[in-house]
Amino acid sequence: ASGPAVQRSLERIAEVGAALDDPSLGALPRALVGLNKVFVGPIREGVEALEQAIPHMERRRDFIGAAFSRGWLAIGYAELGEFGKAEEASRLATALAAQGDIIAQLDAQIAATMVRSLRGQLDDALLNARDCVLRAEESGATSCAVVSRWVLGDVLQRQGAADESRQVLQIAIDMSPVTGAGGVWRPTLMAWLGLADAMLGVDDPDDRRW
Repeated sequence: ASGPAVQRSLERIAEVGAALDDPSLGALPRALVGLNKVFVGPIREGVEALEQAIPHMERRRDFIGAAFSRGWLAIGYAELGEFGKAEEASRLATALAAQGDIIAQLDAQIAATMVRSLRGQLDDALLNARDCVLRAEESGATSCAVVSRWVLGDVLQRQGAADESRQVLQIAIDMSPVTGAGGVWRPTLMAWLGLADAMLGVDDPDDRRW
């Protein structure tokens, strides 16, 4: 999400926005680029892209998109060790999500959980992650359930609970094909499952396919 074609598309959208005197047109594409960079790097560039995009999204009253983006901004800040900014971004994401649907609220809760985990507040993160999984599965938000299980599996690994982490991640892998983002999340889930196996001393137990 950062190659020449993407950059040209962003520049073209910016040109159209300038011609229409509406710079907010490029906000969503820029936010998507930003969250991808927060996830895969460079994190600082992702944070800067989100900082630029979010005010335009809020002015357009795109509460769901803004909440989702602020959640990823919170994660980016936390990854950079800027925890004060992370907490504030997470708080704003939660407030915005309250004006949206259950998926927006779950996205904000997932982000808050990741911030807690990155801060080393693992007990709080564990409780929040379990609640995310429960709410997502009860509401039928399968994609959120998959991501919540990844977050829960990660927290469990950080606490040394590799066996439970493996179970949680395996369920997420089994669920992922029925979600629209299954292909995106499967490699990540498989990687974390491999970490759990390594912690348990298991060597390729299931001949898993990528």
